[in-house]
Amino acid sequence: MLTICAVAKPFKGHIEVIQRNAIVSWTKLEPKPEVILCGTEGGTAEWARELGILHVAEVARNRHGTPLLADILAGAEKRGSGDMFAYLNADIILPREFMTGVK
Repeated sequence: MLTICAVAKPFKGHIEVIQRNAIVSWTKLEPKPEVILCGTEGGTAEWARELGILHVAEVARNRHGTPLLADILAGAEKRGSGDMFAYLNADIILPREFMTGVK
C-alpha cells in the first residue's frame, strides 16, 4: 500500500479549488492509497474530515514557519500503514496510471 502525505496551503479562494481537485484525485486511485494531510493551515482539518482522510495537525517548522519535510515524513511513517511513502504538493493531480508506475 502507498501512503501519500502533503501539507496544503490555506484553503481559500482559487487555491482551495485546485487543492481539493488534486487531493480528491488521490482518493480515486486504484488501489486506493492512504492519504495523510498535515498541518494547521486554514481548512486543512475540515477538508481532511470531509474527504475521510487522516489529518496530522502538528508539524515541526523552522523559524520562518515553513513545515519541515523530515518531520512530515516521520509523522507519515509513524501514523501511516503503507509500505511506501510519497510526499506530494497538495496541488498535484494524479492520473489513474500513477498507481501502475508505483507497482
